Amino acid sequence: MIVGGESGPGFRPMDHAWAWSIYDACREIGVPFFFKQSAAHRTEMGTTLRDPDGVFWTIHQYPGEITAPVLGLGHRCLGAAEAASTRQRA
Repeated sequence: MIVGGESGPGFRPMDHAWAWSIYDACREIGVPFFFKQSAAHRTEMGTTLRDPDGVFWTIHQYPGEITAPVLGLGHRCLGAAEAASTRQRA
């Protein structure tokens, strides 16, 4: 499943909660999930997905290769205790 927001002039905002709900559904049934981009003027301006805690994740899964999300560029710094308490994304 490839998920992403619109880009270019006149793009509409994208709710990251919507993308997380798709990710969660894919995870439950073992379908790879690839987050392409958030809504932005240019496609390269938001390739990470923000969770409710404000942490940014890169999720690039492929058929036969379902990997856990990794902290994305632009994520806020997390201490070890805070990272452990952050919503698990596996």
